[in-house]
Amino acid sequence: MRHSVKKIDSKMVVLGVVALSMATLFCPNLSGAARINEEAAVLTGADLQKVTFTVNADNSVTLAFAAQNPNNPPAPAGGIAEARIGTSSGAFVGNYIADEIAGLKFSIKGSGVLPQKIQAEIESDLGNGEYHVWVNDNITVSTTPNEWVTNALAMTRTAGWDLYVIGDPDMDALWADDLTRVTMIGLRIKPSGWAAQSYTIDEFKLVDINGLESDPAELTLQEVLMARFGVDSVEEVSEADAAVDTDGDGMTDLNEIQTAYDPAYENATFAAEIVSVDANGTTIKWPCKEGRTYDVIRAGALGDTFTVIRTGLVASETGYMTYLDENGVEGKFFYRIRRLE
Repeated sequence: MRHSVKKIDSKMVVLGVVALSMATLFCPNLSGAARINEEAAVLTGADLQKVTFTVNADNSVTLAFAAQNPNNPPAPAGGIAEARIGTSSGAFVGNYIADEIAGLKFSIKGSGVLPQKIQAEIESDLGNGEYHVWVNDNITVSTTPNEWVTNALAMTRTAGWDLYVIGDPDMDALWADDLTRVTMIGLRIKPSGWAAQSYTIDEFKLVDINGLESDPAELTLQEVLMARFGVDSVEEVSEADAAVDTDGDGMTDLNEIQTAYDPAYENATFAAEIVSVDANGTTIKWPCKEGRTYDVIRAGALGDTFTVIRTGLVASETGYMTYLDENGVEGKFFYRIRRLE
């Protein structure tokens, strides 16, 4: 049986940090922007109290809490597993929006005792000696000893990220802004009761949209826009961001997202064009969606019967697909692209 630890009051989380002992994992000797699919491979512990921190041979880490005397109230104990290095370097820190970080993914197993609290944390540097710490306790731990569970948390507010803050600010805007300057991401664990218990964490990494546990097709356009641009709608994407073409295929990142997650946009923009005619043949280009299949159809004139000249072209990524008709060297031809649902 698996158990999803329920949300606790986020105010208690923030104010209670000082009272907990902590086990901290650091990722030293890393540099550059936040990076996708790079596991936290070099980890050391710090600030340990009432918890034993172990780096295992396979680079997983274990937080082990000793049994406590049942005749006494449980002493404060806790642990935090985090990947952190400075404020402007490391595989786990930086501008998550610019670096297209869509989620956090990790595996965890326990000894069969559910923790009192387990939550993911993201720390953002406000630049004035103060920090925001966002928390997310939508984490599943198995009650079966040594059973691994993979968790994937999207970098969207709807995935459960929360922050204790005074007043009534625009939380979505605050979240998007804080994602541009992440200085720490990790897991905080607090044991439950008096029993001895341990938790092992492995494969801790940041992922893009395709790396999330859920099927990318199940994500909404709004969630993808928030993960990539930090906004809720296409209209809110800045002119500069809207012009970015990361893979250089001629279709902007924004248009690729619209094609992949907005069926109406995909239908409205689906059109083929002839990009070149030379001694090698005729090259046709059309917008495509990853995983979708296309057929190329040709006729000598609009009134003639169209004949399939290539079938079963599967798009490996969203963007543009091209096809070279080597027999289209002489004469005028008309082309159609058939999209298979």
